[in-house]
Amino acid sequence: MRSITSIWKGNRLFYLLLLFSTVFFVYQHSTGLSWDFSVYVLNAKYMFSNGFYFEWNRPPFVPFVMGILSIFGWVAAEYLYIILVSALFAYSSKLLAEKINVDKSLFYGLLLSPFVLNTGLSVGTELLYLSFLQLALAYLDKARSAAFISLLFLTHYSNFIYTLLIFFRRHAKKIPVSFGIIILFFAPWLLYNFYLSGDPLTSVADAYAGNVKFRDYIKMPFNFSDVLDVSGYYILLFAFGIYKLGISRKFGKMDILMLAVLALSLLSYYTIPIKTSRYLFNLTLPLVYFSAVWINKLKLRRAAAIAIIIANFSLASIYFVNLENRGVYEDALSKADNCMIKSNAWPFINYLGKPSEPFPRKENMANEISNGTRIILFKRGEPDYASDKDFISSFPVINETEGYIILGNTSKCTPARKVDRTYISYLNELGYGLTPCNVLPLKWTCFTK
Repeated sequence: MRSITSIWKGNRLFYLLLLFSTVFFVYQHSTGLSWDFSVYVLNAKYMFSNGFYFEWNRPPFVPFVMGILSIFGWVAAEYLYIILVSALFAYSSKLLAEKINVDKSLFYGLLLSPFVLNTGLSVGTELLYLSFLQLALAYLDKARSAAFISLLFLTHYSNFIYTLLIFFRRHAKKIPVSFGIIILFFAPWLLYNFYLSGDPLTSVADAYAGNVKFRDYIKMPFNFSDVLDVSGYYILLFAFGIYKLGISRKFGKMDILMLAVLALSLLSYYTIPIKTSRYLFNLTLPLVYFSAVWINKLKLRRAAAIAIIIANFSLASIYFVNLENRGVYEDALSKADNCMIKSNAWPFINYLGKPSEPFPRKENMANEISNGTRIILFKRGEPDYASDKDFISSFPVINETEGYIILGNTSKCTPARKVDRTYISYLNELGYGLTPCNVLPLKWTCFTK
């Protein structure tokens, strides 16, 4: 008990931060549904309990963790996942703070910015892969760093760019070993892909096809407002930290590493066709690092840390990001029968227990309805034809409210089925003739003819 008391007294602020941030994340998750988080749960159910929905373009680590936690029940698994990731983030922050010789409560408190609090676990992956990035940097000159880079990639494919950090290892002769570890960690996922689909790179190719190759018609420019969304008032702290470092002319290895992380984060964002501030999440780390290294030198650094923490939680609460209200989706499903559904909110429909594919193309609507498929269109966003009243009124309406409309031919019913086709297979229906081999840019990745 004396040991526990002494640990608490010396780390009171740190553990209070962990408690408050975890409660924040858990409460946010309880407010509704998240598109991506729902898909990760569905992928976990597919992998571990014969679920009926699977998205091939998702990396496996988050579903894998949720699947293991499902021994406590699927609802409990979601919240246990959030608690464990929050704890891992605290631990990785502590390790990196110790490595850079910065007060751990200050560093952790800065990392819990309003953007991180509202975005870190609302989708499901961001806080986890930032934790792995911190662990990779904290252990950069050890073999385990490559393991964390592997998990960084297996959590979100766009993080592949951070494998370049391996070249910052102190001993160049150990770089091939690091790449060997990455391949070793990735091998089970390749084997799983091969077992289910016949090609080990199905998931990676599907993600590349859906997010990059066949999104090239979208030309979203670099948006500096996304940088400001991530940084907030930290942009001033960061600028002053860079200035202080510049006038001291003492750039160490970690300073260079953080500049590399900054450059890689911006480069990753720049190369993705669809841009949103969430894709700059890892930019938080260099922003906080260069802010913390000079704040840590202040005599009143603990007072500064407390002021920043209070400001962060206050701003995060004021601009709190609520998740999707599940009520409208549950109501729609209560009006639907057991026929196959196609919808513009298909992940939520699947998450709530009924198989659903993405909404059909406009020219296929009549054929889908006549064959017995139910079309549930929620009055939000895509597709454009959902707001075309003349077009929609040409089909039989089963039910309509302010939030949704259900279309269908009640004299026919297409039986519900598993939804686990690849995005590439949908493209092939349009005559593309694709395989993972001819989707990926590197032809040495070909495993099929």
